[in-house]
Amino acid sequence: MGDTIMAFLLNLSSKTDISPKGFISLVSFVHDAVNNDSKPFVQKLFQNCLKLLSSILRDNQLLSVQEWPVYSGGGPSAACMLTTHILRIFNVPFHHQVQDRESEQIASEMAKADMVHLALNTLRYLTKENIPIAIQLISRLVFSNEASK
Repeated sequence: MGDTIMAFLLNLSSKTDISPKGFISLVSFVHDAVNNDSKPFVQKLFQNCLKLLSSILRDNQLLSVQEWPVYSGGGPSAACMLTTHILRIFNVPFHHQVQDRESEQIASEMAKADMVHLALNTLRYLTKENIPIAIQLISRLVFSNEASK
């Protein structure tokens, strides 16, 4: 199942027809799969899909989700949900017992993807209840990886 999800994510492009509601469901499913500690899936996800997931946190992507009509699964609440799920995915390696080397490697890859900047930028799309998820990721990256500082 993990390989199918990975293939679907990797084949997404600007021409892919998926509504915000469908994409939120997919990202929520990915979060649940990662959170259930399937170590090979976690490694594959961060090796192959980190750039894709981080690109969704860019302003142009989140603004386009906000511009979708609410009745089609878009709007500000959809941008918040999408952002929250992706930030939760990025927080997973720091919650689970992974080897220090793996955690450092993931933090390094996140630094290359400019994750601290992206996480800071997402604060405007989050509700007050979800802001700690972004702050938690930022603090973990800043305190665990020199490149993130």
